[in-house]
Amino acid sequence: MWKKASFIVISLMIISLLMLAGCDILYSVDSGERDMDLVGSWFWDENSGFEYLFNDDGTGIRGWPGESSPFTWSTNGSTLRIVCQGDNAMFGVRHERWTYIVTTDNLSIRSQQSRNMSYSYIRDGILGDVVQELVGTWFWDESIFWTYVFNEDGTGLAGWTFEEYEIKWGVTDNVLRIERLGELPKYVFRIGTWKFYIEDDLLHLTDPDGEVSLYYTDYRDWEVDQVLVDTWAWDDYSSWVYVFNDDGTGIMGPYYNSSEFTWGTSDNELRFFYDGILFDSWFFSVTDSHLRLESRYDTDMVYYYTRLADLGRVPQREQGNDVI
Repeated sequence: MWKKASFIVISLMIISLLMLAGCDILYSVDSGERDMDLVGSWFWDENSGFEYLFNDDGTGIRGWPGESSPFTWSTNGSTLRIVCQGDNAMFGVRHERWTYIVTTDNLSIRSQQSRNMSYSYIRDGILGDVVQELVGTWFWDESIFWTYVFNEDGTGLAGWTFEEYEIKWGVTDNVLRIERLGELPKYVFRIGTWKFYIEDDLLHLTDPDGEVSLYYTDYRDWEVDQVLVDTWAWDDYSSWVYVFNDDGTGIMGPYYNSSEFTWGTSDNELRFFYDGILFDSWFFSVTDSHLRLESRYDTDMVYYYTRLADLGRVPQREQGNDVI
């Protein structure tokens, strides 16, 4: 009788120790098969900074950039088992069980241990199809200094002028997916999703919740206005010049330190590009031999230029809304 009681006590102690140790023996990586369809990187649809990486040897890493933790994994039927390593148990559970569904580009998981824990992930690199109507360079209507460049091979650029980063992009079910490449700054999502449509040369982007709408302009059809083709000197400081060539190239700055640019116009708007990047925008008008430039973003910034050949003439000035 004593031996039987001792056996039961010892057995319970062993089970308790296993539970305290994390039960790696009960839920080891070899306790099930490994579905090779899971192997690869997956990004959270709702918060793309969070990533799962499943390796084919049953190891993995998950978390946010710079805050990832290791795990081991295995599958049994439609159940995905994840064993957290070290003290990095997420949700307070070391041994997780998830019901999962995996397709070519989507992974859905639902916790078998907690209610209301369901997540959807996108496979890295599978973003959708290239849509030709998006191919080109688009500038944010509220600030020319943010640009999207969508290339025909699904690559591109995004970001502020001279601070752009590389992207990959694609479209699925009229949803534009943009993946940011390279190292991520903290709290920056790797994949952004936008509903989109194009109307009157404007690209409309709306976030999945419909709370944020942004507008981008396509400048592929901008032209070279021949009325600007010439050399113009600043009325108030004639050593500063603009040279507009008829091939869309140009030079600007003081004679001793000028810089090259390209340019284009649409109606009365003049835009300057540097290495293909839009960096300035002005409204312009030409009267006789004089050029007036007004900043698109600051109406107090108005400058006057005179054709270099006619620099000896008296510059025109504004009076009220009229040019005299």
